[in-house]
Amino acid sequence: MSCAICLIVLEPNEVYLDFLTKFSSYDIYIMIDSKKNQTAITTKEKYKTLNFVQLFEQQCINNGFQNVNYIGVKKVVSGWDKALLLFSVIIPLKYDHVWFIEDDVFFLKEQLLKNLDVKYPNQDLVANCDFDKTKVTKNDNNHSNDWLWPNIDIQIEKPYYAGMMCIARMSRSLLQSIRWYATTFKTLFFLEALFPTITSHFSLSYANPIELETVTYRDIFFDELSDTFYGDLDRVDTHIFHPMKDLNKHEELRGRFLK
Repeated sequence: MSCAICLIVLEPNEVYLDFLTKFSSYDIYIMIDSKKNQTAITTKEKYKTLNFVQLFEQQCINNGFQNVNYIGVKKVVSGWDKALLLFSVIIPLKYDHVWFIEDDVFFLKEQLLKNLDVKYPNQDLVANCDFDKTKVTKNDNNHSNDWLWPNIDIQIEKPYYAGMMCIARMSRSLLQSIRWYATTFKTLFFLEALFPTITSHFSLSYANPIELETVTYRDIFFDELSDTFYGDLDRVDTHIFHPMKDLNKHEELRGRFLK
């Protein structure tokens, strides 16, 4: 199975880049959303194994890759749109699966992703998404006021689903299904509904691993690196976490647990 990692950032940060340079089993892409020149960091010799990518917004709009994270960042074209365009249109056949990761996702080491790839080698979507609990059916009118559904325009029939997509592994089949929607409707919709809903619409496969249950919207667990956190060695060693926006905490945790 050929698999890549795409880290989605506004601007690259050396803490995350240094972490990814240690990986040996994946091709690594850094999708930069900023329009600013980033060569001061991207041309450093120590990052020569990383693939830095910056795309023009108009290229996304021309292909219908827009509005994937408008709710989150209030931008018609975001790093997510660019990342999806890269792997569904620009290099659609290069990888069987791609891990898409936001830069406030923390995990201890590469092996966590490799373990998930071994456990779920063929699933089209691997993410924190409970398809039973988030289902919105054809006659489920009461659900329209829940969550963010009133703000999401979906142009295919229900059922709809939602989940935490801050880190998600997608197959080539799922990425091409997303491309179909973008080509057909000239837009996409909020990622937290997009990936699981398209997965269902095309009868693709999925997994909701326990290792991703700590990928949440907000969790006081991350407010402080408390003794409780440090004592939870098993969970830190096996789970992936969101949100942890302070990358210095990423570095501190890896220094503590990877001695």
